Amino acid sequence: EIQRLDSNIENKNKIIEGFLCRLDEKEDALEVKEKTVRELGKMSKYLSDEEINQIFRKIAVYIIDEKIQGKDIYVLCMKELLKGSTAEACNLIGSTIIDSILVGLNHKDNKIRELSYDVLNDYIIKYDFVLTKEYTKVFKSPEKIYENAINNLSIKSISLMKKMASFIGNYSSILDKENYFKLIDLITVKLKESKDINYNTILFNCLTSIA
Repeated sequence: EIQRLDSNIENKNKIIEGFLCRLDEKEDALEVKEKTVRELGKMSKYLSDEEINQIFRKIAVYIIDEKIQGKDIYVLCMKELLKGSTAEACNLIGSTIIDSILVGLNHKDNKIRELSYDVLNDYIIKYDFVLTKEYTKVFKSPEKIYENAINNLSIKSISLMKKMASFIGNYSSILDKENYFKLIDLITVKLKESKDINYNTILFNCLTSIA
């Protein structure tokens, strides 16, 4: 049935709308949403970039909403849909999700921050070959993003620190030469200033991952 979706636009739109209703935070149990995400993952290769973006537009805000339960499910959904999108969707999807993700990176809730870094990591990995040429179209203030990550690496959450450190490595791969060396300089300065062994270890790992 899924394999025939590309030839039946009306049927496909109905199925997409049905999936979005299931993912609505007010409607179904987490088990139903998990099943929906798996089905969306199977379906993603039959969706156009515009249809995938339609789903992103619906669920991106859920990740940064403190009242929403089961945020991991929405992140999983975004990860699966990213796999099915094409290179041409880089700017389209970026324009839809980045604003919400950037809000999440600075959220007071560490879980929301961690999930936001997780999605951003997957986005960069998916589109790194496109972003190396035009990342400033998606990230309007690129230096603020890596400065924020570096300045928060001392946070007392191991899982969040790992996500941020991974992000710094991935993000460095798409930066232009000027921002790349600014990032290295920033990490080097932090290493010289800090006396926190754990923080310095993470900074050193970041430095080796991007050098």
